[in-house]
Amino acid sequence: MRALLILPLTFITLAIFPANAQESAFCGAPKEASLDTKAEGHCDLFQRQFAYRDESLKLNELMKERQENFAAPRRAALEQYEEGLKDLNATRGSQ
Repeated sequence: MRALLILPLTFITLAIFPANAQESAFCGAPKEASLDTKAEGHCDLFQRQFAYRDESLKLNELMKERQENFAAPRRAALEQYEEGLKDLNATRGSQ
């Protein structure tokens, strides 16, 4: 019974882990030196910095505009409140 279990495991092990005797003879051999020496352009970092600055300035202007658009309704509501408060105080003082 054990033989029926051990034989298939042995064949599977030999199939999965083949012997690498030939490769071990070349262990530590240096690889062939090769390097692509052709230049294919470059990334112009300086122009990229200028472009980033321009986009940053545009973004700041848009953020200021957005800030004003969000603050305008609040300002109008505050002015209306202050006018109502003045009217209320005027009626209180006259009594």
